[in-house]
Amino acid sequence: MARVRSPRYPSMPLEDAIEHGRTIFEKDHRHPIAREVAAAHIGYKSLNGAADSALSTLMQYGILEKVAKGEVRVSQNTVDILFPDRPEQRAAAIRAAASGPPLFKALDDRFVDATPSTETLRSYLTREGFNARALGPIITAYSKTRAMVEREGANDLSVPRAPQGSENDSSNGGEGGESAGTKFGGAKVGDLIQWEIDGVLQMETPRRVRLVQQVDGTEFVAVEGSETGIPMSQATVVESAAAPTALPKFAIESPKPPLEQTPALAEGWKEERLIDDGGEEIFIRYLGDPTPERYTFIRDYLDFKLGRMKK
Repeated sequence: MARVRSPRYPSMPLEDAIEHGRTIFEKDHRHPIAREVAAAHIGYKSLNGAADSALSTLMQYGILEKVAKGEVRVSQNTVDILFPDRPEQRAAAIRAAASGPPLFKALDDRFVDATPSTETLRSYLTREGFNARALGPIITAYSKTRAMVEREGANDLSVPRAPQGSENDSSNGGEGGESAGTKFGGAKVGDLIQWEIDGVLQMETPRRVRLVQQVDGTEFVAVEGSETGIPMSQATVVESAAAPTALPKFAIESPKPPLEQTPALAEGWKEERLIDDGGEEIFIRYLGDPTPERYTFIRDYLDFKLGRMKK
């Protein structure tokens, strides 16, 4: 771990940070909120030094994510911790949060086998140039976080890596340092993909593409269950989508064949049709029942597209 002049470190263990995330989620779900509001939700009257430190910690763990200048929201990873579909999902999300702070990731890489003693941590951090007043809080936060990872059975769920002995072909590989024999890009809506950076898989299991979007000349994909934009150059197609009779959640396409040529929807899917000023049909399809959240998603997506066009 490189020596850092002004090191940042979590001011609390992961378990406390998760509870703060739960409090914010209960009040505002995943809506974007001002930093002042987030601080108030977890008990601070203003954005003082202590509040800034707490919010910084939540950001380092990935409990909160930045939305815009001065705005944050609860991350999808936090939702996976609080409301997992299965125990493995919670364990993987906890492991991802625990290794989020750069300092904790460096300590994990150095002390792989077991949590080191307080004396060992103190000696190591001192050699790395950390202020003596910071040692106690760092050691407490790291030790308790690692204990939680072990208690939750998440210590063996680190992000999968390329098999031992494989090498990234940096001379012949494509953009992003793709490994030899791996084909990146070309993903489309409905494909099952994996996200790979320098030979390291970033998702526990492959996920379906729900959106392909180009921003400032760079193509990104979004997968089901995540708000993160994945660069197309880092996406590998695990399974191509068959010709579907239904679109993934919230897919919006226009134009479509006339009504009599449109294939029947798969069970559980619903469809709405709009006619624009030119007489063209616009289709909106979704799985399940219509909800305010789904229409909010569609509205936000259209606002984003309009904003891009105006620029």
